[in-house]
Amino acid sequence: MPESRVSRTTDTPKGSRSIQLGLLVLHVFVSLGALYGGGLLSLFPDGSALGTPLEMLRYTPFPDFRIPGLILFWVIGVGHMVAGIAIMRHPARAWLLTAVMGLVLMGWIVIQVLLIRGSHGVHFLYFGLGLVICGAGVSLWPRMKSRSRRG
Repeated sequence: MPESRVSRTTDTPKGSRSIQLGLLVLHVFVSLGALYGGGLLSLFPDGSALGTPLEMLRYTPFPDFRIPGLILFWVIGVGHMVAGIAIMRHPARAWLLTAVMGLVLMGWIVIQVLLIRGSHGVHFLYFGLGLVICGAGVSLWPRMKSRSRRG
């Protein structure tokens, strides 16, 4: 009997399970950081809770960190948490959400760097994480597409 491309225990194409687990870790990592940072920036919009000077916002349309903190919390934090849950519960449909959240993270970083007119090492780290998340989500697409056609 030829070996099936679908694992019997997970009903997921072989090799995809490790990608899913890796994505779960990355989504949770990004989410927790964004929930923490966004929450503190929203509650303490002067940036004092994170030691972030308001001077960083001098070229932006924001008088304080409240709006960026709310965006960070809800879009990046909650979005990546939802994507992490989806990649484990509905992997055949979650690849698109995962890829989009990777793009959103990269977009967030690019906009941030442009607005503050500078960058820090953490920007490169999170842009790289967004690239990996997006790429991994896209790599799941053909695998999950073939799975959903089989039933």
